[in-house]
Amino acid sequence: MKKRGLAIMAAVTLLAVAVSALAMSDSVLGSIYDAGKTLLFDTSNVTLKGTAEFSLDGTRFKGVRAEYMQDGYNSSWKYQLFTPRKDGSGDRESGFTVIANENTLYVMETLKPGTYRLGYDSEQNTLVQRSPLLDQVVELAGIMAGQAEGLLGADAVTVVTDNHTGRTVKLTLNRENISGLMNVVYNLCVQMAIKRGINPYGYYDADSTWINGNLYSHGSIALGIANTTSRYDLRTADVTFTLDGNGNLRAASGSIVTELVLGEESRLEGEVNPHVLEMTFDVTASAYGTTLVPLFYPEEAGLRMERSQY
Repeated sequence: MKKRGLAIMAAVTLLAVAVSALAMSDSVLGSIYDAGKTLLFDTSNVTLKGTAEFSLDGTRFKGVRAEYMQDGYNSSWKYQLFTPRKDGSGDRESGFTVIANENTLYVMETLKPGTYRLGYDSEQNTLVQRSPLLDQVVELAGIMAGQAEGLLGADAVTVVTDNHTGRTVKLTLNRENISGLMNVVYNLCVQMAIKRGINPYGYYDADSTWINGNLYSHGSIALGIANTTSRYDLRTADVTFTLDGNGNLRAASGSIVTELVLGEESRLEGEVNPHVLEMTFDVTASAYGTTLVPLFYPEEAGLRMERSQY
């Protein structure tokens, strides 16, 4: 649960930093790439807060609000989902809170107040757990970044501020400066984010005939996208990054538009292809080295165990 969960919060940062920063053309964005990589894979004490909105073909289908706190091998992650009701009467809220004290997990679901579930997982002291495959994808993104000089137009990178307090940099990508190689690396990063954050049991390396159903038959739009999309083509990215004077990533915000090319087996008759997915987000990182996640005692919080351990 923890490995699956923490990556959802980090996915926004992953897409904004490790993906959008693929187009690095100088050392300014190079420092942002390094800061994002350090935050995700090498930081053991930090607090992330973020919001995101997702729209498919111009229609909003999901909102996210999250807070993730890492304190060594203890962590606290509150994840709220907001899904528009079909009758237009507002959003339906769901989500959960996961508190990890070393290898012990306490899971509280929004729709089941007053209860918790108990679980166990391997200890983890960083936001995202590394793997050989993920390391290679991140390294490929870095190589792509280092070779991207000269591929972007003059207006792609704007240094808004650069002084002793830090840097603010705006990155603008579009069809004119997104190369084929950049798009391939983007696809790999998106697949990794989905695998870690949305559907760890997906069909990402399976033959297309294994994919059953269409975009709307997987329980949620997010799972439908994960299970039926064969290619994610980056259309535009408009992202602003902020570093502090110590080189730490402090904020990433903006929007990313992606074309979803569905697998042939998954298309309904007459269905638009590709679909257009837009993500807007605002993520902040704070309390480097001062984040505190105390030991959690569910009984003291007035919670009762929902069911037996799993």
